[in-house]
Amino acid sequence: MNTDIFEKLRAEITDQRKLRHDLIMRKFAFLTAFMGTGAINLLSKSQTPLDFGMLLFLVPFIAIAFDLYIFVEDYRIKRAGEFLKQLANHPGADEKQRVEGTWEDFVEKNPNKGSTFAFFVVTLIYTVASFLLLVMLDYKWWLLISCFSVALIFESLILYRHIILRRNLKTSKIDFTKIWPEGTA
Repeated sequence: MNTDIFEKLRAEITDQRKLRHDLIMRKFAFLTAFMGTGAINLLSKSQTPLDFGMLLFLVPFIAIAFDLYIFVEDYRIKRAGEFLKQLANHPGADEKQRVEGTWEDFVEKNPNKGSTFAFFVVTLIYTVASFLLLVMLDYKWWLLISCFSVALIFESLILYRHIILRRNLKTSKIDFTKIWPEGTA
């Protein structure tokens, strides 16, 4: 069996993991910067000409944007892993591909259960913190409730979609006979 696809998918998984990690680190950096800048009005004794508190309204939406990208990269990793797992079950699979498939099967059966919800929890923590800072800055309640309700609805929809995609991925089966007819490998 041609191992080019095997090596390309392994490289893609590695690249996507690095990109996902970079996105997570950027998410923390951006959110922390926006929270800190938005909180300047709380610390400032004098009235500042600029209302930095308004930046706190952006915190949940920035978190949601990062989560969307992180979930896309996570799905791409899972998709490549599922393909490798199914490839290992092809009769023409070599020893390396069977071992990789066994590993992918093990990872699927023993996932990091907190990883899917960790993004949601971090976003929720930053959202609640920015909400509380805005309350301390005396913003109107109706504005706070509307803005943060919309943000939480969007985050919930992203999480729901991610869970559905992962569930569908587990039930999809690849027909390798289109690539390698029976008896060839």
